[in-house]
Amino acid sequence: MALGACVAMGIFSLFIPYLYNYVKCKSFQISERDSITFEALKPISSTQSFCIALYDFLTPMQLSESAVYNSKQISTEMPDIVLLYIGEAYRADHSPLNGYKRNTMPSISNEKNIINLPNVHSRATQTLSSIYSILTLTSPETGKATHNSFLNILKKHNYKNYLLVGANTGGRWYLTPGIAQLFQNQILLHSRPKSPEEYKSAINSIVCEASPVFVLIEDGAGHQPYHSENYTFGVATEIDKYDNCLIDVDSRVFALINELRDKSAILFFTSDHGESFGEGGRYGHAGPISAREQTHVCSFIWYSDKYAEANPEIIKNLKINADVFVSHDYIYHTIISMSGIWSKIQIKNQDMTLAQ
Repeated sequence: MALGACVAMGIFSLFIPYLYNYVKCKSFQISERDSITFEALKPISSTQSFCIALYDFLTPMQLSESAVYNSKQISTEMPDIVLLYIGEAYRADHSPLNGYKRNTMPSISNEKNIINLPNVHSRATQTLSSIYSILTLTSPETGKATHNSFLNILKKHNYKNYLLVGANTGGRWYLTPGIAQLFQNQILLHSRPKSPEEYKSAINSIVCEASPVFVLIEDGAGHQPYHSENYTFGVATEIDKYDNCLIDVDSRVFALINELRDKSAILFFTSDHGESFGEGGRYGHAGPISAREQTHVCSFIWYSDKYAEANPEIIKNLKINADVFVSHDYIYHTIISMSGIWSKIQIKNQDMTLAQ
């Protein structure tokens, strides 16, 4: 009986992050006119969203091993560091790189080595499924995951790897044990929303290591309830609060870039999904896949001068392919090539580093 109780308590403890977020959402109330309450979520309620996330967590996919395929180093000089930065709920049309009237990227929009990707779309409208579609190999025909993370291929070629989990996110809970356990090093960042100092410190500790290094950053800024210590756009509406969070993201990414300028480095930024603010009666996310504002995500690439000098063909082709309509699936194949590796598992027409 005691053993059964211990097992039950252990299982229940796994659900605590989801229960906490669920209770926090249900108890959160907003009084301003034109604001959004969690009770207004349509067409999927917060209860249904919780159940979907819980089901995905408890039923991890059985995937084939990606590293068994033939692969080789294709770059004469491997990059020092490759970063994949997954933002939270950052919809494409709230980026000034895509013409948004507010400058939610005051620093990034002034960077010369930015390749904007205006037509990237997520296969899902909630975090867990979106991250799986980014980190695992999916079939172009069915959209179903078939092979495990590209991280295994990078590790095969002596990449050290880090997982940095930012503020206001479920972090490794969203990655599930099947992916999170692949990371040799995990750093939990409890940064205050406006402060990039912890990000700078973490990257400084990483770049001191022998290269090459791969870093996955999962940042929760932009998730409901929108919280920021930055009040550039005021707090009258939920859109104001949300846009303030995007400036927080800008400051964090810019802090990372400043620490990588003298390295051979490349950073791929994409959001897991977007966010609704009344379109079709929808608010928040975890809505239908037809909700374009929830699937059309902010994405861009930054590269250092040293990386461009060593990989001119990659940068040239990334710029050529920048406007192509793509899904998150392309990131898998693109990251492998950006890391100076070729693998037989790659799908050529989903690799943005190749001329199509």
